[in-house]
Amino acid sequence: MTRNIYNQTGYIDNLIVNGSLDSNLIPLSNLTYTLGDSSYKFNGLYTDALTDSGNGNLYVNSNSFTSNFPLNVQARNNINDLVMLWNDHTGTNRWSWQLFSTDGINFNDMEFTEVGVADGRLYLKHGGTVGINTTNPNSSYALDVETSGVYINKNGITLGNSSVSGYTPTALQVYEEDSAFGIDWTGPFSVSQAQNVQFIIVGSQVTLQVPAFQSVASATGRITNLVTLPTRFIPGTTIIKPIDVYNNSTLTQGRIQIDTSGNIIIGTDINLSVFTSTGNAGWEGFTFTYTVL
Repeated sequence: MTRNIYNQTGYIDNLIVNGSLDSNLIPLSNLTYTLGDSSYKFNGLYTDALTDSGNGNLYVNSNSFTSNFPLNVQARNNINDLVMLWNDHTGTNRWSWQLFSTDGINFNDMEFTEVGVADGRLYLKHGGTVGINTTNPNSSYALDVETSGVYINKNGITLGNSSVSGYTPTALQVYEEDSAFGIDWTGPFSVSQAQNVQFIIVGSQVTLQVPAFQSVASATGRITNLVTLPTRFIPGTTIIKPIDVYNNSTLTQGRIQIDTSGNIIIGTDINLSVFTSTGNAGWEGFTFTYTVL
């Protein structure tokens, strides 16, 4: 039964209920009225869909009432099918969720956008391809990561099914090369030429390649680096290796040390003693391999 409320001139403009309403509340016409306004808002909304009874349904922008899902959201078409927008506590738009169409007919791709920054932070393509930082992932692959690589922690990737009796999964040996550390060296021989340092990691083995460098010494001291290594290149135990260095224009025995905090120190001898105050100082190009784990 529908109960209509009238005043002497027709329908009343607003209904204010201080107690309870024992009837359905149905607007006179479709898509005309609002529930509450900017000055008078409801503090809470309780329906079967929003409580723990487990029996109700909540429909957002949807006129479908035959769903078994508690929440039913119908997208709004605006080039793409817009579904949801997330704002932070200040009201700033941060993330949006929308459905994409690759043929202009079927909106069966799902995409998450970092609002005002970049589209395609996460893209789920119909058929099973996941894209990261792309709105057009390559469907030939299950995962398409653009712009940046994929970082796997030191335990790596295991290939194989451990549930198969008698079969031992093998760890994938991941090759990675990085030279963009901008490693500068400080002390009396502060230089920036060491930016071409190469770190190549295969599995747990890291190869460090350092180009040759010489500089005119102006004081005594040793060369240490200003930048610590990224975590994936830090050894499990302190690494000490002999290298050739120039001390007072003479090529002599030196050493390099990489500690478990990722600091690199180059010295003129096994005790990391100082360079002399005159002549050329620096290192001869060297390469060595150490273990991360």
